[in-house]
Amino acid sequence: MKQCRPKGFTIIEMLVVIVIIGILSGISYISYKSILNKVQIKQYASKLSTDINYAKTKSREFGERIVFVIANKGVGGQDWLGTGKKLYYFSFVDKNKNLSYDSSTDKILSTGESKPNIIIDDNTITNSCITNGKCILIFPVGTPLIGNSELKIDLKTNSINTVYSIKIRSVTGVAHVEKS
Repeated sequence: MKQCRPKGFTIIEMLVVIVIIGILSGISYISYKSILNKVQIKQYASKLSTDINYAKTKSREFGERIVFVIANKGVGGQDWLGTGKKLYYFSFVDKNKNLSYDSSTDKILSTGESKPNIIIDDNTITNSCITNGKCILIFPVGTPLIGNSELKIDLKTNSINTVYSIKIRSVTGVAHVEKS
């Protein structure tokens, strides 16, 4: 008499398949997070560069000085405007020429909310003007930089080695992004 072998999978075979699926899922998740971080930092660098260039354009249009404030390294954003939003940077038309934002006279041009995984390193900016903030003064013609021909702002994350640098040229005041 023939002995029938039951059809189906053993518990060991099922466990092996589940473990393999788990390992592949973990690897793909790590890759996904890395790609997502790279995309986020590139978008943030592009937005910051665009906002600096926008401030330069508005400075020429209004014939006024624009103050571009960037959070000090390690601060992680500030609620400078009293809105409850933590900002890495903001810019405003400095109507009263006191380097301090006054909601009754000054006009906000742009803001950049803080992102938990992005670190701004602004060691080349030395002008402190607001608590926990450094300033870039943008004038209708040129952008005077103290002791530097170019300002550099680095954006990076703890999880990836890619650094995006925003460089602002002294003479033109134009900002552009470079990947390092």
